[in-house]
Amino acid sequence: MSILVPRLDQLIGMRCYVTSTPPIPGVIRAALDDFIVREVNSAGLVVNEHFIETHPKDVPGLFSLFLLEKRGFSHYKAMSWVSKKLGIHPSLLAFSGIKDSLAHTWQLITVKGIRKEWAGLDLREEFRDGRLLRLTYVSTYPWRLYPGSHMGNFFEVVIRKVSPTSAYDLISKVIQELRDRGGVPGFYGYQRFGSIRPNNHIIGKLILLGDYKAAVEEFLAHAYPYESDRAKEARTYLRETWDVKGALKLFPRHLVHERRILKYLVKHPKAYDRCFKVLPPWLRGMFMQAYQSYLFNRLLSMKLLQGFSLKEVLGGEAIKLGSNETVIPVNQHNRSWAQGLVDCGRGVICHRLIGYDYEHHDTPMGEMERELLEEESLDPSCFLIKDKLFPRLRCGWREIAYNPPRIKILGPYEDELFEGHLKFKLCFFLKRGFYATSLLREILKPHDPIRSGF
Repeated sequence: MSILVPRLDQLIGMRCYVTSTPPIPGVIRAALDDFIVREVNSAGLVVNEHFIETHPKDVPGLFSLFLLEKRGFSHYKAMSWVSKKLGIHPSLLAFSGIKDSLAHTWQLITVKGIRKEWAGLDLREEFRDGRLLRLTYVSTYPWRLYPGSHMGNFFEVVIRKVSPTSAYDLISKVIQELRDRGGVPGFYGYQRFGSIRPNNHIIGKLILLGDYKAAVEEFLAHAYPYESDRAKEARTYLRETWDVKGALKLFPRHLVHERRILKYLVKHPKAYDRCFKVLPPWLRGMFMQAYQSYLFNRLLSMKLLQGFSLKEVLGGEAIKLGSNETVIPVNQHNRSWAQGLVDCGRGVICHRLIGYDYEHHDTPMGEMERELLEEESLDPSCFLIKDKLFPRLRCGWREIAYNPPRIKILGPYEDELFEGHLKFKLCFFLKRGFYATSLLREILKPHDPIRSGF
């Protein structure tokens, strides 16, 4: 049976599935509490509503540790809220990972400095539409959190609007098939690129190629199907007229970043290469990282489409050993040894993240990389971008799969939101850097990821 891959998935580089199990019609995120994410810290403790009760209060340090609970808010809007409530500059905040927007999440954040008035602080704002922000002081802390300093995340995901009574068996089959084929694929998920406007990587590539005008046009004037009518009308008007001043009156207020660039262009009409400076550093960096992530997704898809499994070692890949994070490149001389480590569970396969210091290598993966770079018309040295507004990205390594220790299936239950349908709940842990949507898309194989809640 041939399973069609949605256009959105193909656009962001996910051009195949690992499993061959038929799709299971259903939706996720029908309600905000249908997608729960609890961070697991470096000590292996689950960060939840009871975390403060178990965490020691007399931890020495020069930082303050807080518990952030959010529901229905993006990471950066939540961080902005925190900085305003604490009366500090956003640069003093630090975190381990970015959590989903359309979800109910718990995570730890640190703030540089200690204030007496923070002790015992518990701020909560709940909105009529169900969204929630809550910040609770935990203790002083010895160090600043940094991206990737947590162990991973524990997920509870409800799949609704399920029709077939055999869905439990089908879900179980998908999970077993993933285990047999190497685990959950390490694709970068939809949120890396944007779901409603999946173009972060497109903008990043255009900037790397030095085509700033095209990058601005993509950012401002390309309307995507699932945007609001007002947003599509404004973008279409700008594309057809390039009347920047007139478009500024049409762009909705919530499109903050677009409006900033438009205001800059009103004063500096041709300064396409400088207008990005009005965007926050994290967003400028996201464009570059998204394109690097797109290349990774394409390479992982190429390996799978050529018939290799996630646990089959190829020359040009690398092996990460155990918990010490040591990475050893694979070549024709050590490939058998590397395959043995993967087979016995002592090694994990990694793919290269292409950066400015990339060098071609005569290996099976090197050939795929050469083919992809030719298709993209890209010289990797472009990642050494001269414009200081954007980060310069070096090569790195990323694991291509992860086998969760356990995926618990609860249900079926009667679905109270969709009459006559069933719902299931999946509970599972994923190590940092892996996306729950990479597991869920293998189960649902949605025809339309956006309508299915992705």
